[in-house]
Amino acid sequence: MSYEVKFSYCDTRSTFDRAISGLRSSRVLLLDCEGLDIGMQGGALSLICVGTESAKAIYVFDVPMLRDNGVNVNPLLRLLMREDITKITWDGRMDFLEIYETYGIEMKGVLDLQLAEVMSRKGVRKEGERQRTHRLATRYFGFQAVKTQQELFKGIHIVLGMTQCLKDNNLGEGVEKDPQVVAMHRANGSALWMERPLSERLLRYAATDIYLISLLYEDFLTRGWINRKSTQGLCAYSQEYVSTYQDLGRLDADNVLQKGPLIMLWELEGERKHECSGCGRFKPIECYVTRQDRFAPNHLTGTNSGAVFF
Repeated sequence: MSYEVKFSYCDTRSTFDRAISGLRSSRVLLLDCEGLDIGMQGGALSLICVGTESAKAIYVFDVPMLRDNGVNVNPLLRLLMREDITKITWDGRMDFLEIYETYGIEMKGVLDLQLAEVMSRKGVRKEGERQRTHRLATRYFGFQAVKTQQELFKGIHIVLGMTQCLKDNNLGEGVEKDPQVVAMHRANGSALWMERPLSERLLRYAATDIYLISLLYEDFLTRGWINRKSTQGLCAYSQEYVSTYQDLGRLDADNVLQKGPLIMLWELEGERKHECSGCGRFKPIECYVTRQDRFAPNHLTGTNSGAVFF
């Protein structure tokens, strides 16, 4: 039997005010956005979905309708900017960028579950190099490339999509993505999120992601992948992670080096001083290969290992 997620749709001043009243008392907020190619050049924000802890309440804010109805969304933006309220995301990089590009504000207090899963591998699960390279080989590059060019893959981790993580952790049974909406996505892309009025089916699809994020968050807490000792550090790393593209602005869909399923944790730890000729972002020196035997020590070369944090 499938589970039907309940949510509140916010498109008027009265529905918006009720939602803000319901969110203000929560110290943890779950967040996800929908729109036309969010974070990309030519993209646009359609929905900001926010849930309270355990997804006890889920609010779907219709950005274009609120704007057309003259609703001031600053109370929502202030919640997103508060560092004392934790915002739980799953790969919040594009959400952060789209909110920044749309409203000019930086979301603060983020804890990103995609990043938490990666960091738990070594820190909590005590995985080593064998597991790291096996993931790279089986899920992206193939065994031949990883085996013969080990130096190029040093420090690189593959990140999981939310659907894969739910499957790996045996979560979300009976809460599948609406197959009709999935088919619409494949046929028409993300432009369907800009059509108005949005159907109940689409709104529930968006709200379901918040419920699934809540399942993952609670599961990570139970497994100890997120714990009292690690939370502060995870939040600091998460803030760096979700703001990855801030200095670059909206991404270019034709640049394959800007976005992908790979992460180099060194980028979150060091000072971003050196521009990558591939993706255009500034990265710490540890993210590059230096050829000291042929060039001056500060000469950086654009290699696969220098542009792997997408």
